[in-house]
Amino acid sequence: MPQLRFYNKDQVLFTHRWDEKLLRIGRGEECDLRFDDPLMSRLHLILRNREGKIYAEDCSLNGSQIGGTKTSGPNTPLILGQACDLTKNVSFKIEAQNSPVVKTLLKSEHLTVLLPPTQISPTEIAIGEASIEVKDSSGKVSSRALSLSGLSIGRHSSNDIQIDDPYVSQFHLQIDVRHGEIIAKDLGSSNGLRLATQEFDTCRLQPDEEIHFGNSSLRLRLKIEKKSIPIKESSSFFGIVSQNKMMRRNFSMIEITARSTCPVFLHGETGTGKELFSKALHDLSARSDRAFLALNCAALPKDLVESELFGHEKGAFTSATHTRPGAFEVAHGGTLFLDECGELDLAVQAKLLRVLETGQYSRVGSHEERRADVRIVTATHRDLRQLVEEGKFREDLFYRLHVIPISIPPLRERMEDLPLLVPALLKNLNIDAEWSEEAMEVLRAYDFPGNIRELKNVLSRAAIELQLLKIDRPKTSETIILAEHLRFLPGLEKFRPTQSEEEKIERENLIACLQRNDFNQTNTARELNLAISSLHDKMKRYNIVNPKRKPK
Repeated sequence: MPQLRFYNKDQVLFTHRWDEKLLRIGRGEECDLRFDDPLMSRLHLILRNREGKIYAEDCSLNGSQIGGTKTSGPNTPLILGQACDLTKNVSFKIEAQNSPVVKTLLKSEHLTVLLPPTQISPTEIAIGEASIEVKDSSGKVSSRALSLSGLSIGRHSSNDIQIDDPYVSQFHLQIDVRHGEIIAKDLGSSNGLRLATQEFDTCRLQPDEEIHFGNSSLRLRLKIEKKSIPIKESSSFFGIVSQNKMMRRNFSMIEITARSTCPVFLHGETGTGKELFSKALHDLSARSDRAFLALNCAALPKDLVESELFGHEKGAFTSATHTRPGAFEVAHGGTLFLDECGELDLAVQAKLLRVLETGQYSRVGSHEERRADVRIVTATHRDLRQLVEEGKFREDLFYRLHVIPISIPPLRERMEDLPLLVPALLKNLNIDAEWSEEAMEVLRAYDFPGNIRELKNVLSRAAIELQLLKIDRPKTSETIILAEHLRFLPGLEKFRPTQSEEEKIERENLIACLQRNDFNQTNTARELNLAISSLHDKMKRYNIVNPKRKPK
């Protein structure tokens, strides 16, 4: 049986007995051996055991050296006793003899973590710093701050917390941080783990709850600090613009929660920008170099939702003509945004809950377990608590997803943003337009049930209806008056002009166009897409004359 002996320079860190066919090494939670080393990639190296021969596949950004040479391909053979350098800090050799040492993590100088913020009011959060307190058989107490990479406990000196207890195994248990929860996991010890009188292999730790192993015990300690959520000074945030206080406080919440791996729940009406918020969260997180995938659960056929999320094997159902990876597989290592999660049926909810609890799932038509290292962000416009009461949404899943709730206000509650939103949207639409206070008054009088998405559509329609705009021409310095072309909005009858007002608007637009063309009627008719005779009729009707023409 091969074993891997890991080194930090010349110091032996630990030895790992390896009897699997595949071993993943890196910083990420999906790895079998995880190192808190900033020079290491999330998935750095994959080792494969094929009939007693070991092959390496480098997956890192910085590369790995085997025997002093960089890996040359996905099937680089490893030789017994050959040194493999992963980073400046970590290397390993393959050895033949057995060892009682199982595995641990590379120790870090910075073992602190911000726990998932629990929102206690719209303006305040509680942030916890976690530590593990261990008491051995002699009564000696050791404490260690907890990091996102977790820590190991046992009698061996390479553990993060070393225990002097003859009834504790060399590597007894592992403490992991997974989806915002702290997990205690037995590492195949002789005496196991006990909570009260019940034995377990894996258990979620609760603050101050005592776990026993051998003649020793441990507790999770939380140092909770309440902090007010600051109002971000900038009104621009990853493509979102707002001067509304609640929105700017949400900007700060996204920055705070990006540091953790726990699920975020966005609540807001359709068109409020929930996907933009989820993308900002991804871009600010440590996962920004991996995939971001957005999936609208309401837009998926109900019989294909499970396949879209978890993938399927060829032949799993009638139309499955080929194997297809699902969203969790595509977004592995990154962020998965599930919009309108309230539309998921109960069967799919149960499978989603299993992924959140165990990190494992199977493709449709397969029994092979796959690992999912995905940051989950969910969103809905519906009241999930009400759906729970009606039996349409699982209560346990609700609490898994509703870890960090962020509420996004509708546009009608932040009309002060219109002066920022209108020019930003016009710029995105490549429309050179002029907006007046009258135009803003028209927009403020409408409640925009479709929110930002509807505002964008309104501006697009107004621009298309303008006679002075030609969509296919290059952008010029000409401006477009928007106010008179927003009258089509429902409920704005009081703003719709009378016939004489419409004629006044048309006359002013016609004069403005003639002036831009230095009263060249041919160019003016071309710009307005009018026949020259129609232009002459309009000029005669509105008594418009060329001021440069000498009177007869």
